[in-house]
Amino acid sequence: MRSLKVGLLGVGTAGLRALEEMIQIKEHIELLNGRSIAISGIIVKNDNHILSAQKGALMSKDFEEIINKQPEVIIEAIDEIELARAYIEYSIKKGCHVVSSNKECIARYGEQLQKTADTNKVQFIFEANVVEGISVIRSLQEKNDAPERDVEAILKG
Repeated sequence: MRSLKVGLLGVGTAGLRALEEMIQIKEHIELLNGRSIAISGIIVKNDNHILSAQKGALMSKDFEEIINKQPEVIIEAIDEIELARAYIEYSIKKGCHVVSSNKECIARYGEQLQKTADTNKVQFIFEANVVEGISVIRSLQEKNDAPERDVEAILKG
């Protein structure tokens, strides 16, 4: 089975929950997509986060090191707006699909980042509650009588 390589930017609350959710529903995702999930790298802000991250995955404070592993998907879950924008934009330009949970970054730069994604023919998905959104999107995709539609965002609040 071919792997879907995923890079995770941040293992704070949102990043750690996204990682835990991916591990928890790994078999289900593999059945739906016919591809296994492989965490190719995790960017950490400090050494304390290394202890809580996934064993076996490359963990680094260096973004370039994560991108050099050539992930297909980047999950951005960091809280620094300008750094998030830079990482998202660079990832998109490198051909990665990006999922971001950074509401403020999306509010400021979402339109620009979406245009960059369109130009580079990748998906840019913004979800304020990345992990909570997975189950909603999965339910919509699995519902047999659901109309054929793309889900681009889930608004909550």
